[in-house]
Amino acid sequence: MIIVASSDDNYVAGAMVLFASVARHNPEARFVLLDMGISAANLGRLEALAAHLGRPLQVIDAA
Repeated sequence: MIIVASSDDNYVAGAMVLFASVARHNPEARFVLLDMGISAANLGRLEALAAHLGRPLQVIDAA
């Protein structure tokens, strides 16, 4: 299953909850994130979460 989400800095926390929930319930899930204006610090948080979950995270700059 591929989960696609879009986010800017205002929704990073929500995207993190989404990814963690999906990973818990679907161990084969992969994530694609449409970057609509995420700071480097928040992008680092998302990448760290994906690594912690053991899931690939593809980021596409869509801003």
